[in-house]
Amino acid sequence: MIEKEFEQTIKAEFKRDYPHCFYKKICEKFSKGFPDALIILNGKISFIEYKISNHKNLTYKNVIGLFSKLQLNVMKQIDKAGGSVYAMIYHNPSKTRYYYFLEHPKKLFVDRTHSIELLD
Repeated sequence: MIEKEFEQTIKAEFKRDYPHCFYKKICEKFSKGFPDALIILNGKISFIEYKISNHKNLTYKNVIGLFSKLQLNVMKQIDKAGGSVYAMIYHNPSKTRYYYFLEHPKKLFVDRTHSIELLD
């Protein structure tokens, strides 16, 4: 799967599961380093960064390596300002979707309650 396909899948799921949500792709041309999409749902604004990993093993270095320094900096600024920002990572070898949050830098979440530890 490529990033564009992954993003389209997630957008379709949001629209299906939350028909009243506002979902907007953020144009890369004017927002270098900014997350890929903005979602407003029930009065809460969230930003999502989409990533595809083709690494056989998911390690902390492999996951952090998916982001540019500018992307990580922007995500940290949004988080520090009280915004909600996270990454959705599709792991091609396992065909698994993970969620990555800055407040848990060494974990990947499968859902709200299940996570895996990232080794160095």
